[in-house]
Amino acid sequence: MTLWNPANRVAGLFMRTTEAVGGLVSLPSGVGAMVSDECVIDVDVFVVFVEALVREYRSSGHPVFRSLLEGWLATAVVMVWRAGRELPALDDRLAESARAQAAGMPV
Repeated sequence: MTLWNPANRVAGLFMRTTEAVGGLVSLPSGVGAMVSDECVIDVDVFVVFVEALVREYRSSGHPVFRSLLEGWLATAVVMVWRAGRELPALDDRLAESARAQAAGMPV
């Protein structure tokens, strides 16, 4: 199944950005190396990776952190959806819970 078919330059940027944001969650991305103009993605691993980064994004109130992550995250979320998967971290209740924790309230 093809999740995305970008130009080589765009794909390379996405892959390098994936490596960079991976340090935020210390998880494997599931994104394989580019071979013959294609890259294999382990969808199960990728979904866990994206889920963790959505949680990082939603738990942060830092505007620069969020803006740096937004472009990559938007692309990754669409890829997860194209694979027929869901991201529970996108549920609004998680955002409410994160705000409550930040305010020192029990969750």
